[in-house]
Amino acid sequence: MRAHPDLFYPDAETLRPWQSDNIRGLLKVWRDGALTGGTGTAKGPLLASGMGMGKCAISIIAANSFGLERVLVIAPKAAIPDWRRELRRWDTSHPLIRHLSVRKRWIDIPVGWVLVNYANVDRWPELKDREWDLLIVDESQAVKEPSAKRTVMVFGGEWKGQLVKPIPCRKALVVTGTPLKNRTEELFTQLHFLNPRRWHDRNGFIEAYYEADTGGTKPRPRVVTNRGRVVQNVKPRNLIHLGRELLATVLVRSHKDKAGLPPKHYEQVLVPPWEMGRPSADWFESVNWTKFFLGLELGEVRTDAVSPADWAEVHRLEAAIHELEAAVRHHTGEIKAPAVLGYLLTLTQKTLVICHHKHLIKQFAKALKQAGKGVVVHSGDYASPTEAVKAFQEDPAVQFFIGQAMASSLSLTLTAAHHVVFAEMPPTRADFDQAVDRLHRINQQDDVLVTVFTVDWFDSGDPALLHLMRDKKTIADQVLDLTEQEIVEPLRYSGGGWDWRARWVWRQDQITAHDAAYDELVAEWAAAGIWVKIEDLFGKFDELLGKRHPRTPKEKAKIIIQALRNKTVKRGATPGEAALAQRKAKELMTKFDIKETELLREVT
Repeated sequence: MRAHPDLFYPDAETLRPWQSDNIRGLLKVWRDGALTGGTGTAKGPLLASGMGMGKCAISIIAANSFGLERVLVIAPKAAIPDWRRELRRWDTSHPLIRHLSVRKRWIDIPVGWVLVNYANVDRWPELKDREWDLLIVDESQAVKEPSAKRTVMVFGGEWKGQLVKPIPCRKALVVTGTPLKNRTEELFTQLHFLNPRRWHDRNGFIEAYYEADTGGTKPRPRVVTNRGRVVQNVKPRNLIHLGRELLATVLVRSHKDKAGLPPKHYEQVLVPPWEMGRPSADWFESVNWTKFFLGLELGEVRTDAVSPADWAEVHRLEAAIHELEAAVRHHTGEIKAPAVLGYLLTLTQKTLVICHHKHLIKQFAKALKQAGKGVVVHSGDYASPTEAVKAFQEDPAVQFFIGQAMASSLSLTLTAAHHVVFAEMPPTRADFDQAVDRLHRINQQDDVLVTVFTVDWFDSGDPALLHLMRDKKTIADQVLDLTEQEIVEPLRYSGGGWDWRARWVWRQDQITAHDAAYDELVAEWAAAGIWVKIEDLFGKFDELLGKRHPRTPKEKAKIIIQALRNKTVKRGATPGEAALAQRKAKELMTKFDIKETELLREVT
């Protein structure tokens, strides 16, 4: 006899404990409109259990058990094969499964499952002709931005001046392992879809869960862009309260601890700054000062933005900063590439390698193949990853799966490996965790080792990205798991405040210890450098900000001092960089007779 006779699934299958709990949670929200209390108003739940815990199976069994017969699933292209496979395994009552690809014609089915990827929703206006029994939005972080085309095509709204109807449905289900990817307000779009009566006001949501200003002695007000994003480094608040309300209404979630998976271990491999050379260090510093001054200008323009012309200027400045960030990421990846390749050639077991830039994927694949290694690649450009995944999982001769960070962070199961190497880091913590969880999921038998390569130099962007990813995880943990925010001492060096099992240095074509002697070498290398001169910084200040915001030399010096201090104390830097920045700050304070009490808020 089956363990759960009230749930509809094949007799030969067995549910794991958290799966049956999650299924009953979905059924309760569909039946009562909320998880607790009396009758709620939600038309569906948010299923946010950990990655690799069988959310497809949970969704299918819940839909069948509730009697929902005509179901539409919208998912990323890479997830469609997973849905087809899981439907064949778990749904024996509705054999009709139709995948709406570009080349197929529309056929309206009375009963069964229709699968379509986000990119093709607007190709099928027939999706909105008749109400669906159930609409499943898989990997729903893809529709977090309210003004994005894919969001409007699913949830309705305005696109290019035209009103777009939402896809009609009687019941709904939002599925994601990372519902909160970057910012707290990203949750609102999903919550509004599930329960527009409760979550009807985006501005009210932002008011409730963000501070009103940046704080400090010279606070800036909270700014919401014309695309609905909160900016100006305003801190979120009341996150535990938000989490409790979600758990009482729509949030169905089981943490991966319940799955009994083996632990994950993190290690960092530092690429010494001298590997990039003096010209690269000078270039990094110059670019980062340009970004800093553009950021100041952007903050001022955003605060005052009202007209379309104002917002056009905001978007121009944002684009300029993003272009510089992309250049830094590209150069950082190039610097790390020789060390990463040297390390990969020392490995003997199956390994997942994550890159951000596609040219590095090709470079690594070519070099590893020339060395006689078996390699498969998934960059997201052309073919489905199905064959690459199959080869990696089943063929002992295939040692490496090299994936692009965004394309290979969703809906892939790569449990044949228990080691992932980040040649480059993804732009968000959610993408980082998603990539790791291609390995750390059901059926993984071994401890998972996560190796992260970073350039040991603040201006390379790697240290700041580590800190940012850690902060984003803290926010998500508060909302989703009710984990109180940690009180962390000022973070030192380039470790990002992570609990690294080990930190190594790649020197002389091998892994070596990270010790005091290495730190002294980095400090000496930094001290011997000739970096951007203060006079040049003042010139850059005038070039980028002088026309709109003329300031005295002393006012400019204060801003630069704050930036120097913030760089070394708040976001981490090597000892050499910290000493150099502190020396610069002291020189400026002496030259312009600036007292500690005169310094304004920290620049973040």
